[in-house]
Amino acid sequence: MTEKQKIFADEYLIDLNATRAYKVAYPRVKNDETAAAAAARLLRNVKVAAYVEKRMQDRQKRTEITQDMVLQELAAIAFANATDFAQIVNGRVHLTNTADLSDAQIKAIAGIKEGKFGIELKLNDKEKALELLGRHLGMFKDRLEVFSPGGLPKGITQEEYLNGQVSVLRNPIVASVFFRLNIIESFGTGVQRMNMAYAESRAKPRHEFSTHAIKVVLPVVSGGEELSEDEAMIYNSMNRLGKSSSQIAKAVGFGKNKTLKLLVALEEKGYVTKLGNGRGIKDLIKS
Repeated sequence: MTEKQKIFADEYLIDLNATRAYKVAYPRVKNDETAAAAAARLLRNVKVAAYVEKRMQDRQKRTEITQDMVLQELAAIAFANATDFAQIVNGRVHLTNTADLSDAQIKAIAGIKEGKFGIELKLNDKEKALELLGRHLGMFKDRLEVFSPGGLPKGITQEEYLNGQVSVLRNPIVASVFFRLNIIESFGTGVQRMNMAYAESRAKPRHEFSTHAIKVVLPVVSGGEELSEDEAMIYNSMNRLGKSSSQIAKAVGFGKNKTLKLLVALEEKGYVTKLGNGRGIKDLIKS
């Protein structure tokens, strides 16, 4: 392995960003697409791949962190019960002494502090832990996520991509070979066909763009995805032109936190689309 290949591998191990690592090792390369393509080739290099794999195994041994350990931590959070930590006796709340809690129960605690009205105990997010466990174990079949490295081809806007108006081949030679082998049936019809397939469905594909990748989330639709009663209330309160989350909360009579949680669920299911790039959910429209 050359010195530059070693620099690339060491940089890659920092954050697993191959494009950035390649540009550090080969500073004359400025174009992200060029760097990404070259980095992908380097990661397939036998010596580089072996070096990266060994370093990752060594790191796991040093930290002694395994997938099983992460899953056990998530399970402790996911299956914790509030009654393990507090009981109501004669109308008063009594917290369980931490000395009486098991190691698994202690892992479920996010924090303990003394507040204005007494001791406050906060647990880690049970629903999030259950979701992460379910995804890891392949239990949720409500969506298919497709990850495509490389980002948008140069010169193509998000609107053109989403409308299926323009097709740019990343590798014309490979595409031509695949076409002749009947592995692909035609060029540039994928997005159009996705849109047609979901034309009659309220749940729509969701596209997430970044500099180096495109992720497409395809909802699994089986006779119409069911909404909870609260989700249906939120959805039916909206018009197609859009509303803010505060307007929706006022219309249905829910609190702010509950409304935001329901809107996130509707967005994940493809029923609503968030407008703007802010961290919060401000303006939404029906998909």
